[in-house]
Amino acid sequence: QLKKALIADYVVLGGGNAKKLGELPEDTELGHNRNAFLGGVRLWQTDAHTRHPKWRIL
Repeated sequence: QLKKALIADYVVLGGGNAKKLGELPEDTELGHNRNAFLGGVRLWQTDAHTRHPKWRIL
């Protein structure tokens, strides 16, 4: 349901208890918290010249 709600190609789960989930659904994988932090930083980056986000929702 998470994949459908986010309209995602794949879902990466992380956190201390994620490894306890056992078998993961298709197109789901475990990720490291370090990568989640970097993804969060990228999410909020803006272009220095335009002040617009470097990403866009399609």
